[in-house]
Amino acid sequence: MKTNNYGLILTCCIYCAVALISVAMFGADTTSLVLDDIGLAVNDAGKSFWEGYVTQFSFIILLACHIPFIFFAGKEGVLVIIDELDRKSISSTLWLKLHATNEHFAKKN
Repeated sequence: MKTNNYGLILTCCIYCAVALISVAMFGADTTSLVLDDIGLAVNDAGKSFWEGYVTQFSFIILLACHIPFIFFAGKEGVLVIIDELDRKSISSTLWLKLHATNEHFAKKN
């Protein structure tokens, strides 16, 4: 539940940031394809604006929050990391199994 809430908050923040960046960069000239506008925007020297890179990277994070992890193995890995940091459920289970196995082999020998 915590992960879902963090994902929703992150998604909301990214959408708001993209809206603000788009309005600041293009004003009334913003089209419905904001990522195309940001990707095509260049300064006087012909280089892309840093806001464009930040926005495009933000959408990578946004997609990671929306794609089901059955299709995106990295999302499952991130969820495992969050679970380990929060509850340590995997490492404690593995430690208990290892301890039980060691005791079993010690009794045999």
